[in-house]
Amino acid sequence: MIKALASGALIVAVAFGQSETPSKFEVASIKPSPESAGSQYSIKPSPSGFRTTNMPLSYLIMWAFKSNDYQLIGGPSWMADRYDIAAKPAAANPADWQLMV
Repeated sequence: MIKALASGALIVAVAFGQSETPSKFEVASIKPSPESAGSQYSIKPSPSGFRTTNMPLSYLIMWAFKSNDYQLIGGPSWMADRYDIAAKPAAANPADWQLMV
């Protein structure tokens, strides 16, 4: 799964070009959501950081690429896996965060 995420990040970097100072997260924690978390999820970008709770990987991909559910078809079963993410970006511009994800 990490290889797939790294490949996706590389594709995004090539597709959108690289700025002189690439944006990055200072600290990020990515953990599988507990089985008892249910079906609700949240995504909360804020000036102090970026946080998701029980977020399916497929929805995170859609958020990052500003796409809709009908635009993401198929994929491996792990696309439905859910994660809790907490990240503190080095860049203060929330508009860059989607590219960083």
